[in-house]
Amino acid sequence: MKSLISVAIIFVASFSANAWSAGASPDALLANEIRAGCTLRVVKYNIQPADFDKYDLSLNWQCADHEQAIVDTYLSSNSDGESRPEIETVFYTKSRDVIVLVKWDENYKDTKAARYKVFAYRYVGDISDTSFVKMDRLSRNFGDGYDGILNGKRTDFSFKTAAAIRKRLAELGD
Repeated sequence: MKSLISVAIIFVASFSANAWSAGASPDALLANEIRAGCTLRVVKYNIQPADFDKYDLSLNWQCADHEQAIVDTYLSSNSDGESRPEIETVFYTKSRDVIVLVKWDENYKDTKAARYKVFAYRYVGDISDTSFVKMDRLSRNFGDGYDGILNGKRTDFSFKTAAAIRKRLAELGD
């Protein structure tokens, strides 16, 4: 019984942290800082019937007033789904923007590395056709890159954690 209570406390605490990271991530993150009664949800789709580990992801916006939108989609990096996307972390900035770190594991002849990309989104509500707009300019400050062995050489991606991304955001004044 104690372990069940501990799991419940950890689960509830993870929602109030307004961020999640791989390993302990729930599929939903409350978004009251952006708009009361709303949630960001990660949804698997295009799941392959022969192999449930092959799928694409979407980041969805859902609100208590029934507003729903797809913020973005993250596709497998090749046609046979060998490199599926994984959400490593999602968090909000002081400006109430949404930052998402996506990882794809790449395993080829001379490559055994994780590819990372940082995505940034701004909530614009009902002033646009879409609830969120991609902030490509901010995302470019992080680039995308590999961590591991790429073409036989060791490479390290600098922004593979929420802490590293937050530090860079602070340097950029956000």
